[in-house]
Amino acid sequence: MQEHVSEWGIHWNFYGTISVVSFALVFLQDIRHSLLYAVVIITGYEFALTSFGLKDYIFYSPRVNLISANKEGIFSSFGYLALALIGMTFGRYVFLALHTPSPESLGEQSKREKKLLVKLVL
Repeated sequence: MQEHVSEWGIHWNFYGTISVVSFALVFLQDIRHSLLYAVVIITGYEFALTSFGLKDYIFYSPRVNLISANKEGIFSSFGYLALALIGMTFGRYVFLALHTPSPESLGEQSKREKKLLVKLVL
């Protein structure tokens, strides 16, 4: 199925965006700051769209080189990166909430570990 050029660009497609986002996540997946990174990226992207004329560039500029030919897909990668970081942050909070043991079970677990250690030593 052929998409219109205004969706991703001439050479770009969804797999290009996924590749860029996956590559960027390697550098930005700090557990403590991923939500902060997402807010900074999405705020900067929105600010560039509205204040610096990025929206006009994306909608109206001619396609004369590789960047301008694929401008929709390239610049949408920032939004997808921010969404991926927000999703990772949410997933970490859910995972930690589901797998954090209660203080009572920690005491029982340490007793079991001590018994196992004694059995292994003897």
